[in-house]
Amino acid sequence: MTLLVLVAIASLIGLAVIALARRGAVSVSTERDRVMAGRQDEISTRLGRLDAERLEGIVRRVLDKIGLDPLSSEQVSDDAFDILARDERPLVGGVYLFHCIASGEETVDGPQVVGLGDTLRAVQANKAVLVSTGFFTDEAVRVAADYPIELIGRERLRELLFEQQLLILVELDG
Repeated sequence: MTLLVLVAIASLIGLAVIALARRGAVSVSTERDRVMAGRQDEISTRLGRLDAERLEGIVRRVLDKIGLDPLSSEQVSDDAFDILARDERPLVGGVYLFHCIASGEETVDGPQVVGLGDTLRAVQANKAVLVSTGFFTDEAVRVAADYPIELIGRERLRELLFEQQLLILVELDG
């Protein structure tokens, strides 16, 4: 009888945790819908209009500000480029691959994340960061969880620029 009560209590606690986790999770689709519905601010609009060259300049400034040393940069398409950067700190340092896409209103999908995972292995980096001026599909978010890949979409990029006191870079672009 006691075991049955304990199992019932554990099950209820588990369901409560799942419900709370779902309520706190932000859907990428919801973020995109909110922005596309016109409730975005001017900075988000300007981020969505950046071309690859301007995005690269902004990402390089962020890397400099957080103390990463760019090793190389390569344009991989008209709207995308890769930057390899090194973090020299002991224990947490290593080589990071930043794949940046000036995607405007477009979404980044799962196969693009898988491709980045393959590139990550090929260049033997510790982690990849996919920066997009657009949005990520739910599939892209699920796939990224299988790799050491962090996704930074338009709104997270805006927050990061704010945290690093670099919003002026986008404001000057307008």
